[in-house]
Amino acid sequence: MSETSTNEPPPGDPKVVETPAEAPERATLASGVVRRMSLWSAGAGVIPVPGVDLAVIVGLQVKTVRELALIYGVPFDEVRTKAIVASLIGGLLPFNAAVGVGGLASTLYKAIPGVGAVLGMITMPAAAAAANYALGRLFIEHFESGGTLLDFNAEKMRARFRAEMENPQTRRAAA
Repeated sequence: MSETSTNEPPPGDPKVVETPAEAPERATLASGVVRRMSLWSAGAGVIPVPGVDLAVIVGLQVKTVRELALIYGVPFDEVRTKAIVASLIGGLLPFNAAVGVGGLASTLYKAIPGVGAVLGMITMPAAAAAANYALGRLFIEHFESGGTLLDFNAEKMRARFRAEMENPQTRRAAA
């Protein structure tokens, strides 16, 4: 059964609030979620199997949005969130191809025998953490301004997401 249109935390998940947080503690809770999930994303970046690492990272990004939606009392829709994440990440691929080593496309390096696997496992964790951090910051801003998943315009946010990914402070904060 799909998790669409549910705002229920998984049973026994102590890190997820069940009701929207009050404004003063929302920022603290939301920042904690983004930091924690960025670390998990970095860990997923060392998965040596190309494609599996990216699937786990995207799953963690969806989980980040889900937890932020719970904090802000925004109805969560898993299918819509996956589409938003795919759109934002997909918009980065041309940028990553141009940049070369160090982007989310580094999952492809893992497919190259020998040095490619090592290179991918070195660069992917940092890229994954930065992407999750940037995504989390974008959704915090969106939810803080009263936005929902229904009015999130991925096309308009793609440029901001790319700028956040290029920002050296994002990479430092995600580390």
